[in-house]
Formats: sequence, C-alpha cells, structure tokens
Amino acid sequence: MSAITDPESHPEAVRAAIQAAVDATSSIYTEHAGTDVEQRLRIEMQDRGLKVVDEAWIVDVARRIRSGHDVRVGLPDEAQ
Repeated sequence: MSAITDPESHPEAVRAAIQAAVDATSSIYTEHAGTDVEQRLRIEMQDRGLKVVDEAWIVDVARRIRSGHDVRVGLPDEAQ
C-alpha cells in the first residue's frame, strides 16, 4: 500500500482510490449484510492512504450503499 502524499497533484489517483474503497465496501456489504458500512468505508479509505475529512460524506455514501445504489465518485470539486 502506498499513501497518496500529494492529492492535489494526483486528483485522478485520489478519485480512483476513493472509488476502490467504495467498491470494496459495497462488495463486503453485499456478502455480509450485518457489516457496519460506515466503519468499513473508513477502514477501506484508510487502507488506501486516504483521510476522511467529511463525516457527512461517509454517512451519505454508506446510506447509498445500503440502499443498493451504484455509487460513483467524482473529484472533490465536481458536482455529484
């Protein structure tokens, strides 16, 4: 694992890492419905060298995962 040390210089790498964390969380939840989705998403992001700075985002994405939505991540400054 390598942390993303300069996210502003590598926005696509950040987006890809966030998407990978979301996808991994979604897959785990699909297989194990009792998963704490918020906590799993935090762990998946941390494992990819990402720091959670917006707790509301975690809650929203977790809700969308539990609802069965296909969550796609844009860059932080893009409208979602």
